Amino acid sequence: MKALNIQLNAQHCRALAERGLKMAEGVLLSGAVLFEPPVRIWAAVSLSDCKIGAFSYVSPKTSLYKTEIGRYCSIGDGVAVLAGHPTAWLTTSPLAYQGLFDPPFRQDDYPLVGHFERLLPVKIGNDVWIGAGVKIKGGVSIGDGAIVGAGAVITRDVEPFTIVGGVPAKFIRMRFEPGLIAHIRRVNWYRYDLSNLSLAFDDPGLALEEIADRVDAGLLAAYSPSWVSIS
Repeated sequence: MKALNIQLNAQHCRALAERGLKMAEGVLLSGAVLFEPPVRIWAAVSLSDCKIGAFSYVSPKTSLYKTEIGRYCSIGDGVAVLAGHPTAWLTTSPLAYQGLFDPPFRQDDYPLVGHFERLLPVKIGNDVWIGAGVKIKGGVSIGDGAIVGAGAVITRDVEPFTIVGGVPAKFIRMRFEPGLIAHIRRVNWYRYDLSNLSLAFDDPGLALEEIADRVDAGLLAAYSPSWVSIS
């Protein structure tokens, strides 16, 4: 996959729309970006080295780096993945491990004192809702079906089907009772395109039965589109 650094214009957006990617003008893409259509990206979003699954969207003013997002995810306004700094070194400043300033304050060929990974990968499962203004520490995972309340700061992994919130984010409650969670895992509904199905979405147990019945009858096959890389 070819790395890139591009700000989308109207022509880019029209071409991407033909491939199931609805993106706003001005979206910034860099590094390696991969999408499983359909995906929607709103205005003023920055994505770097990201992979986003089908039926997911990213809201305005969000910045994601080294982030993998599953299917059916809702990413709110102003969500950001946070860079780290070394806390046990002499200084927390990036001066110690990257060329932060122009010469003569830093020569490009000057050997760096050490290596520090500022941006660690973030993994977000399927059907995850991340509220507006959430900040995510690099290196964490957010499990399938989780909900993160607006304004939360995620400093550790979020377990599947949990609802968390606060600064730092803490467990609030489970989203579903254990039996329903087990049923979701058995049916694994994320595998399918539900966009044109009339289901009892407000009754999760019944909706799962309807999906399973369609699968058993051969009326619903796993959704497997080709991934789109942008270069």
